[in-house]
Amino acid sequence: MKDRKQFSYRVDMWDADGHEIIDHLASVHDFEVAMATYHAACLRWPAGRITLRQEDGRVIVERGVPL
Repeated sequence: MKDRKQFSYRVDMWDADGHEIIDHLASVHDFEVAMATYHAACLRWPAGRITLRQEDGRVIVERGVPL
């Protein structure tokens, strides 16, 4: 089995202002697994500001952004 050094997607929890990552929750290569991980994180931390992003920084989905 080969260890991965690069992953395509990351799930992070941010501070309330959205300026700093307070916890890197996961690095995932597969998109469907990344989405499932994001949804599981949203259920685990319902008040958290959580993003699913590509490694280049593009946000795919974000939860907890104030309106």
